[in-house]
Amino acid sequence: IDFWTFPILSQKKIYLQTQTYVYSKLKHVKKPRELNDPVAEHLLFKHVQQNIIQELYPCPERIACVLAAIELQSKYGDNDPHKHRTGYLNKIGLSEFLPQTVSRHDYAYWQERLFSIHRKLAGTTQREAIKKYIDVARQIPYFGMTFFELEDDVKARLLLGVAEDGLFLFNTANLSLLHCVTFRSLVAWTKKDVGFDIMFEEEDIVQSLTLITSDVKRKEILDLLDEYYVLLPDDWRNSMKKPNNSKPVVLDRPVDYLPPQKRTFMGRFGSRLEFLKGYYMECCAQSKHIPLRSMCCQIDACIDNEVPLNKLDLCECNLDNQGLDFILKSIGKALAFSPEVIFQWKENLDLQEIDFSDNFINVEEYRFIFSFLDFFPKMKHINLSGNLVGNQGAILLSKCIEKLKSIESIRLNNCDIGNKGLTELLSSIRGRSTFKVLECAKNRVADKTLSLLGKLLDDTYLSVLNLSGNKIDAGIIDAGILGSILKPLDISKRIEVVDLSDCNLNTKAGIRIALFLESNKNIQELRISGNKFNSEVFVKIGLSLRTNTSLVKLDLSNNMFGDKITDKQIKEAIGFVSKPTSQLEELNISNCCFDYIFADEFAKILTTNSKLSSINLSQNPISKVGTPPSSWKDALSAGHIKKLCMSRCDLTGTGLLNFMVSIAGVQLDELILDGCEPIGDIRMLQEFFANCRSKLLSLSDSKITDDLLAMIGPSLGKNRNIEILILNDNLLSKDGLERLTHSKINKNLSELHILRNPRLEKDAKVVAKILMDKTLLRKVLI
Repeated sequence: IDFWTFPILSQKKIYLQTQTYVYSKLKHVKKPRELNDPVAEHLLFKHVQQNIIQELYPCPERIACVLAAIELQSKYGDNDPHKHRTGYLNKIGLSEFLPQTVSRHDYAYWQERLFSIHRKLAGTTQREAIKKYIDVARQIPYFGMTFFELEDDVKARLLLGVAEDGLFLFNTANLSLLHCVTFRSLVAWTKKDVGFDIMFEEEDIVQSLTLITSDVKRKEILDLLDEYYVLLPDDWRNSMKKPNNSKPVVLDRPVDYLPPQKRTFMGRFGSRLEFLKGYYMECCAQSKHIPLRSMCCQIDACIDNEVPLNKLDLCECNLDNQGLDFILKSIGKALAFSPEVIFQWKENLDLQEIDFSDNFINVEEYRFIFSFLDFFPKMKHINLSGNLVGNQGAILLSKCIEKLKSIESIRLNNCDIGNKGLTELLSSIRGRSTFKVLECAKNRVADKTLSLLGKLLDDTYLSVLNLSGNKIDAGIIDAGILGSILKPLDISKRIEVVDLSDCNLNTKAGIRIALFLESNKNIQELRISGNKFNSEVFVKIGLSLRTNTSLVKLDLSNNMFGDKITDKQIKEAIGFVSKPTSQLEELNISNCCFDYIFADEFAKILTTNSKLSSINLSQNPISKVGTPPSSWKDALSAGHIKKLCMSRCDLTGTGLLNFMVSIAGVQLDELILDGCEPIGDIRMLQEFFANCRSKLLSLSDSKITDDLLAMIGPSLGKNRNIEILILNDNLLSKDGLERLTHSKINKNLSELHILRNPRLEKDAKVVAKILMDKTLLRKVLI
């Protein structure tokens, strides 16, 4: 049916039968002052929503997403993370909520984005959501327009929009506004033999415009102009010249409607980030290059939350030279773009941190990275770790750093940088009061450059120094390399983190580190893993910690501390734990050759400590008959330990099960028992799973089979505490995990990690879908 119905005509007179489908739309799109009729409200909402979906009201992607999220709120209520997640809208289709040009690609991503905005609308009622939808839609410059294709008197094709505030002429190709004639400037609209004339005032001069169209369209256009004029507020019409319109019939009172809203036209892009994403997507489309999802997500999150992009995190994105080139080119174009002054514009590209770590970027591409840094003088943090920077790249970076007045941190771990490159970097940061973090782990740095570092540390403001993985020869301490580095740090009031792991340090170097701990009153984190230090160094470090009141994290892993250690040395080394002045919260002593006796003494002294909350004892032979010392039950029951790792400590069988049952009621944030074998009385394992109060439980590499998982499934279903369950490197298959879904897993369990289960490899995608569809899990890693 292609005509307007009138309420004064009966259904019979307009030939409507009982089987007739009537497709209706609003003739006048105006917002009432008060809309108390839910039916009328819904009709207005559906009219606006359909025009947006069908792109009769073209709008930026940002507004389209906000509107779609509001519609989700009106339709489904508050976001339920267990239900409203990726895949929920697959059957309905995103085309019900988003314009097709927006929603046609990557269903999963768009659902994540919509539900992210949906969560922010919690508490909004259905009617509030409908009103909010209309209010947001009114920001669209084409809102309320009825469009007609026509021609001017020289046969140029135009698009005419008629709305409550006047008429608008657009270019049909790109919808750019050619002319705006509001009712305040309209003088007359008159019928002609072919088409109609519009007369309007510009700078007190009456202009005329002839528009050619069919008789049917002409009548509809002129009727709309007549009727919208009558619906203008009285004070508007009284202050305007009265045009030659005829008074229409069957209309509401103008006083019932809000005055026309000021219409603000937008450019194609409303901000730097919108231009950046648009240009980037176009580059990728032309070259058939898959856009980097991580980059799009970060840009969209900033656009949706109306915040500037300060950090660009592209770590581990498999970036090759072409992918990086598209990104840098798009950023350059976005920065160079000059917006039209007549449109609203937001400056929201203000990078202060970039992370390109662990990609495949070569030296040549670094020239482009460093040249693009010139556009961001506020840059504070740069991370290029895990890329082939080399000496050449480090020298280029040092020149760039000299221009960055606000630089605070540089991370260049595993970048194949040698003495020459690091020397240039050190020279560029010398005397910089803003510079705080230098990470140069796993490079080719030798003694000569480290000696220079010692001299430069007198004139730097470092708070974090990471030199791990550089094979330092620190045999002679008095005049040696390590001494030259630590000497200026002994009294530093700024240094907070030092990492000298895997540096080939010997016993004398270890003793020098203990002296550093004793003299420095500011250090908060020390990592000296993998240096093969012996029990003598362990004792010296333990004694120095008795007077240290600043250290919070200590990593002593992968050393030889427990080899031939005596009972007396154990008590001397761990005595600091009982000191009330100790601030240590995290201790990693994994793979240090500690035995059952050490573990027993350590657990006993832990009962007197209230600060130490995270302990890693993995890869130490601390068990007897498969169980650790019983004193660990008392240590854990004290309640201050929140993270415990006892992986690969020879815990197995009934001994392990007894230990697990004894600590099941202890409230932990993380309990990690990887590489253990909970084999034996299944009832004990079921009891543990039913009562375990750990938020994260890891039993990776523990020979867990489908049958074992099926037997503990019901107990897991009763558990109200476990939120993350990690079962990597086990013997699970699709069949076992399907059986698990029948156990009614409690909704508190939100994540399941089942990586590297060989029997799952070929069915990974199917299993992930089954688990997400049939349980309340929010995340499955497989």
